[in-house]
This record gives sequence, C-alpha cells and structure tokens, in this order.
Amino acid sequence: MKLSYLCIGGLLFTLSIFGQSTDKETVVIHDSLLNEKYITSLSLENPDRCLQLLDIAEKRNIKNMELFRINILRGMIYEVKGMYTLKENYIRKALKEDSVRLVPQRKLQVLVQLAGTLDNQNKYEEGIRTVKEGIELARQLNNKNAESKFLFSMGRMHIGMSLFDTGLDYINQAIALLENTNDVREMAQLSTAYGEKTAYLINFKQLEKAIETTHHRADVIQRMSKLPGPPPAYIDQQYGFLYTKLAFLLQKTGKETEAAKAYQHFKATNFSESERGKEEAIPYLLEAHQYQTALEINQSSINRFKGDTINYEYLIFLDRYAKAYRGLRDFQ
Repeated sequence: MKLSYLCIGGLLFTLSIFGQSTDKETVVIHDSLLNEKYITSLSLENPDRCLQLLDIAEKRNIKNMELFRINILRGMIYEVKGMYTLKENYIRKALKEDSVRLVPQRKLQVLVQLAGTLDNQNKYEEGIRTVKEGIELARQLNNKNAESKFLFSMGRMHIGMSLFDTGLDYINQAIALLENTNDVREMAQLSTAYGEKTAYLINFKQLEKAIETTHHRADVIQRMSKLPGPPPAYIDQQYGFLYTKLAFLLQKTGKETEAAKAYQHFKATNFSESERGKEEAIPYLLEAHQYQTALEINQSSINRFKGDTINYEYLIFLDRYAKAYRGLRDFQ
C-alpha cells in the first residue's frame, strides 16, 4: 500500500495568485509571460491558467517554448491537477521528439516524469523497465538527483506490489544518495523522500520510526531555509507537510497535547490555507475525531478528479469518506 504526495521533478516553486482569465485577457497576454519560469511559478496556485498560457504559447510559436517543452510543462500541470492519464499522454509525446530522445539530459528529465506517472497509475511492469533505463542513464550522466528519484520510484512500485522490505530498501538507497548534499534542489528531493518514507512507515504501523523520520526531514528543511534559492513559500509548504504528519503520528501514539501543538504549527503556515494543505490535514482530523471538518475538506478535494480515470489518490479520498461517516455513526 502506498500514499501519494506531491513531488514535481524536485522543482522549487514561488506561488503567485492569478485570477481566472477571460477571452479579452487571453488576447492581450504579452509574450514575456509565455515562458517556462513564469508558468512554473503559477503551477501550484493556478494550474488551469497555466494550461491556457501553454496553449497560447503553442499557437504563437514562442521562442524557447518548443512543443516538447510545452508538453513537458503540460505533464507537470496535469500532475498538479491529479490527472495522471493526461500527464502520461503529454510526457510520451515529449519523449517521442528527437529534441528529447536524442539529448541525454532532456531524456533523463522526461524519463523521471514518465516513471512517476506509471507508478501513480500502478503500471508497475512498464514502470520498472522505465526506472532501470533511467538509473542507467542517470549514472552515465553522474546525476545523483535523478538517480535518487528513480530509486525512489522503484521503492514505491515494490511497495505497491506488497514487497515492503524491498521497497523500503530502495527508498533508503534514494535517501542515502542525497543525505549529505548542500545543493538546494537535491535537498528539496530529500525532504520529499523523507515525507514519503514517513507515509509508508505509517501504513505499515512502524510509528516510532515514522516519528524519527519526521525529525530527519525537519533538519533538512531547516538547513534549506538558511540557503539562498528556495522561496519562502516553498519552505512554508515543506513545514506544512511536516507538521501534518507529525500531528497525526503524535495523536496516533496517544500524545494528544503534543499533537495539538504540532497541528497549531501547521495552522500557522500559509500552506494550511491552500487546498493541498487542507487535504494534508485530513488524517490528523480523522484521528482527532474532527469528522465533520474532515468530511467538508474531503468533499472539496475530491471534486478535482472530475473527468480523469479513477486512480490510487482518488481511492484514498473514498476511504476517508468512509472513515468520516463511520466516525459520525452514519453507517449507511
């Protein structure tokens, strides 16, 4: 069994608020806004706006926004939206382009994305083949960050196949590759790896080890916060992820007062006000018997799956519905 948490190629994000567009606004979009950096900065807060900008960039043939770049970005945006079938479609289109297929660094980037989406859709046989190809290429290019991502995907897939010990071994290998890094992007990947390891340990009832892992993650986030590069919103987000897990674990192990304090630390982050942040709080809310609040958040979150194939993340939300209604004694 596995849990999914957001990790988009280890990228760091600045969050911007951008209102919904109108046809008139679309017409007057300046070319200077149609670039990878700006669109990436909007991806978490307004993914639909990003897709509109990418459509415009494709129509205008914007310089340095070739079709393969646009399709890679589309894949990234559909991951934000939890629409993995569409992500896979655009990532495969990018991989067919000679500008990707014949350029090792670009191919490596796209293989990372493909491995992730195959994993998210439980397509393990092809996913493992993709990961093996990716690990070989990452080692040829001496890219430890990419190699770590592939190892982590391998771990996730083995856990998905109920091979927990093997999967955890791959995850520990992924962490070990980056444990002593001072590179901000690699530290971002390391923070995410610790977060997912925590989730797996929770699933397999190894709660004390999970608490220990959250402390390792806290050290990484603290080190990251002192380095130039990561925007404050990203550090805020990472602390948000950390405190929701810690609150849940402390509540689960009977340390209710400490759990409440951890939850208040979470509520002090800006991330806690975002849709994603609210979703992350649901496990703690259920464990703390705040069923109605959990139910309301769950209802809002599940709406984003409209139009996409049912996937593992969708099943998590259905399971949370059941737990909330059970807690409210609405057994029907």
